[in-house]
Amino acid sequence: MDRYNIFSKRFEMTKTEKNQTSNGDSDDPKSKNPDTGELDLSALNEMDDIDWSDVEDVLQENRECLLKKEQAANEADAVIPETEEERVFRKTQIQKSMLRTDIDLKIETGRCRMRLDEVAKLTIGSSIEFDHYTGKLVNVYAGDQLVARGQVVAEGSRFGVRIQEVIR
Repeated sequence: MDRYNIFSKRFEMTKTEKNQTSNGDSDDPKSKNPDTGELDLSALNEMDDIDWSDVEDVLQENRECLLKKEQAANEADAVIPETEEERVFRKTQIQKSMLRTDIDLKIETGRCRMRLDEVAKLTIGSSIEFDHYTGKLVNVYAGDQLVARGQVVAEGSRFGVRIQEVIR
């Protein structure tokens, strides 16, 4: 007997058996005895002749088949090594996209250190004295990184910074 059909012999119903079930004539091992209402399990006694080593073989073959499918899927997902030309192109594209990114610039006109009680006394019109003096270069920051120094200039009602030194 083909080992793949071991279970089908015991548990699958043929069209004939289905017709018998619908007519009330059933050999189904799970059918109830109409007199007692209990399940009739007598047909399960025929299962003693099943060779369980065949069942284990079928399970092992199924496992091997699943492992092969999983391995094939993993190989399909494997990354193909890129050529030097592709790596340089990708790096250039990343650099170009980074150069198009907006960042905030900060201009530091000066610094000072004050005690907390002095800060609490500040009011509208108070003056704060910085360590920078007029004409001294101001620092230009990109994020928290010092990138340049320049001179404060006024054009009309707007202020700006004329870059005098670039920090790399």
